[in-house]
Amino acid sequence: MADRKIKGKSVTYAQKEALVEFLENNVQLKKGKFNSQFTHKNAQQLWEQIASNLNSMIGANKTADKWRKCWTDMKCNAKTKSVDLKKNLRKTGGGSGKTDELELAPLEEKIATLIGDVPIFGHPNTVEPSITFEGYEIVMDTTDNILL
Repeated sequence: MADRKIKGKSVTYAQKEALVEFLENNVQLKKGKFNSQFTHKNAQQLWEQIASNLNSMIGANKTADKWRKCWTDMKCNAKTKSVDLKKNLRKTGGGSGKTDELELAPLEEKIATLIGDVPIFGHPNTVEPSITFEGYEIVMDTTDNILL
């Protein structure tokens, strides 16, 4: 029973907003690309700083690494929801009509804007290749369903 995880307080909406705002103001940290002016050590210091700020708020209390994981999860969820929304809109008739459950929340929209369209939807000029297996009559296109 010593291995059992104990769930702490959940991250509050205010903490999520503060995290997104911090990353909006720290472009280099958001990109995660290091160079001679912005090193891994600089990034770690910024994560420690935001962890301290977020931990002083009501809600979850996490290490810098856990807050970084929280940001990664928030980005992933916003990306997934954005892609699902786009897929739904491309369906015949403009989608299923169940747009309420697929709408991005204001914070998710902010995150999607922060990430950018290319990481979410891919580069618009990149053509996905078709895959053909010789000896079979099935042609698989990576952007469509299987055609018989």
